[in-house]
Amino acid sequence: MRRQWMLGGIALCGAVLLMAGLSNGCGKAAETLTEKAIEKSLSEDGQNVDVDLDSDGGTVRIATDEGEMVISGDDDSFSMTSEEGGVTMTAGESAKLPGNFPKDVPLPKGFKPDMVQTADEDNMFTVVGPAEGGVKEVADALRKDAAAQGWTEEQSFSQAGVMEQISCHKPGRMLTIMVMGENGKTMVNLVTADE
Repeated sequence: MRRQWMLGGIALCGAVLLMAGLSNGCGKAAETLTEKAIEKSLSEDGQNVDVDLDSDGGTVRIATDEGEMVISGDDDSFSMTSEEGGVTMTAGESAKLPGNFPKDVPLPKGFKPDMVQTADEDNMFTVVGPAEGGVKEVADALRKDAAAQGWTEEQSFSQAGVMEQISCHKPGRMLTIMVMGENGKTMVNLVTADE
């Protein structure tokens, strides 16, 4: 249940930060109205929800029956922290692989991520970004590199030049590689976590 709450928080985070940004500079009354609107929306499943926006400090605190989450951010990134640990997401020019990104996860040559998300829970990393080459070419290279790093392919799915998905496993760990053609570009989405 807690993991579901955390993942639900990730989905809601963008909307919460957007609402917080809209109230920025509009005074305490706008902040209070935004807090109440978010509380009402989040409490529709019967939970008690308390939201505290600090648009000057760029933080949102959400407390529910299951615990508390603090969200902070700016134009390029945001982070969330709860009792289970934190989630950090960085997008745009400031997105880069963290120093603790697993060295055995294959990356396309010259890969520069557009988005990086880390979650303390399950030691989870998600990276998304463009790659040079076609969908099949990039997927085949990542598949080969994953095998060379000791990953065992368990399942794959292909949709003729549009999308390739490869699910891999190591003892206690998982890796999903997704390569997609999108608007004339090849995009890669890598997810790895402890099992």
